[in-house]
Amino acid sequence: MATNSGRPPFYIDLLTNTDPMFKTATDSGFTQNVEWHMKKTITRFKAVYNSYPGISYPYPTQTMAFISWNDHKELYFELQDIPSSGSGSHPTWTTGDQAACTAFEAALAASIPV
Repeated sequence: MATNSGRPPFYIDLLTNTDPMFKTATDSGFTQNVEWHMKKTITRFKAVYNSYPGISYPYPTQTMAFISWNDHKELYFELQDIPSSGSGSHPTWTTGDQAACTAFEAALAASIPV
């Protein structure tokens, strides 16, 4: 399975807001390319909407997300590469608009333990 970009889909499970970590993978069963990420060490996150990313971009719009940790680890991904259904999916992130960026930021903020 591939997304419109030709890249494999990118699944994210934020787990609950009491979990200290969240996980990412390239399959909905979270068995391929699985990575665990510490929530409490996130120093910054943002999603940026670009309504005209250029003709070579695989989607009509760009919704790039960014997460940074205090150990200088960074994660960049296109929100439209997140599947809109199934395990590890986020249908509100895949709409390709500013609302998708806002939904990503709100979900991540809500998942980080205080």
